[in-house]
Formats: sequence, structure tokens, C-alpha cells
Amino acid sequence: MKDRDKKWRKIRGRKQENEFERIANLSNLSGCPTPQRVATYSLSPNRQRVLAGAGHAAIFNVFRRFRHQVLYVVPPFVVAYAAMNWAIERNEFLNSKPGRLLEGGEEE
Repeated sequence: MKDRDKKWRKIRGRKQENEFERIANLSNLSGCPTPQRVATYSLSPNRQRVLAGAGHAAIFNVFRRFRHQVLYVVPPFVVAYAAMNWAIERNEFLNSKPGRLLEGGEEE
């Protein structure tokens, strides 16, 4: 009877240890199941072309952007240049001898 009792205690002891390990396992307390079959994809470094076509695309992209924006930018600059040029010429004329006589100023 003592042999049978020792054997039973041994089994009972293992069962208790396993139960304690199962309860004490903190990874099961997170509430989320462990991920299964997570797929990851990557490209090998010798197959990547980081600057593929960058020079070609840059040249033609600059030309395309310039062509689309030129009608928005150039006319205001042309008008401003013409107005400034007219104002400078008018100022020089009014400060000259013929300009003063024309505007009714006195001759000095």
C-alpha cells in the first residue's frame, strides 16, 4: 500500500505542478491569441532600384510644370515691368526742362 500511495502522490504532484504552470503562465493573460502564419515580404537589396529613372523624370517633370505654370506667372511680371518702365520714363520727363515747361512750371 505504501508503494501505491507513493506512486499516486507522485502523479498528483506532477498534475498540481502542471496546473500551477498553466495558471501562472502570464502570456495567456494578454487576451490576444498568438499570431499564426504572419506573412512578411521583402525585396532583396540587389533587386531594388532606388533612383530608377529619377534623372529622366526630373528633366521632363520640370518642363511639364514650367509649361503649365508659365501663363500664371509671366503676365503679371510683364505688366509690372511695363508699369515700372512707364513710371521711370514719366518721372525722368517730368524732372527735365521740357517736362517742367509742359506741366506749367516755371523755368529756373
